[in-house]
Amino acid sequence: MQFIFVSGLGVDSRIFEKELSSLPGSAAVDWIEPLPAERLEEYARRLAQTVTPSSRCIVVGLSFGGTLAPYIAKEIHAERCILLSSVKSGKEFPRWYRLGYPLFVYFTWIAYVLILLSKLAALPILLAAPSKYKKVCQQFLQSPTWRMTYFLKMSFVWAFGASNRNEEPFPDIIQIHGANDWIIPAKNTNADLIIPKGGHLFLLTHTEELHKALLDAAKEVR
Repeated sequence: MQFIFVSGLGVDSRIFEKELSSLPGSAAVDWIEPLPAERLEEYARRLAQTVTPSSRCIVVGLSFGGTLAPYIAKEIHAERCILLSSVKSGKEFPRWYRLGYPLFVYFTWIAYVLILLSKLAALPILLAAPSKYKKVCQQFLQSPTWRMTYFLKMSFVWAFGASNRNEEPFPDIIQIHGANDWIIPAKNTNADLIIPKGGHLFLLTHTEELHKALLDAAKEVR
């Protein structure tokens, strides 16, 4: 069973370094350029066109990548979809996130500036962060600001837009969440597996638990 990984906002395929080395045949999706008025679903389907599964596969999406993963899984006829620190619909986001909808959708330039400021704030964190987080900080700083802005806009339209296309597009979804995730609190979700003491990036701190869960998920569909 091949695992295909989709990374999160502000990071790239390097976030799955351990998974790619530990799970034979696995692959990670590289970002493509989003179009200015593109919807999340449309971007996911375009991204799926860059994926060529070598065998039966499971799509695994991290955070923002988890919102894309079900659409990708449907396009490439995956066996299963696994969400890491992500949501099945906008209803699982904290309610106060809704306040960001007009900012990220109608005042995109403000969102762009905020992301630039967050990158400045990340510089001292990069120097002081434990080694396992340094690479994440580097990826965040290297991630194009305009692309992150478009991704945020896509997310907010998908989650809170008037059309609200939050239907579950793929039938077999497993949701894995960290108990201490403060970005998307576990209590807001209906996660199938909660990782004790795991944060939003529990894949970096609870690698063994994650790999066991992924392999168990693969066994169930064989």
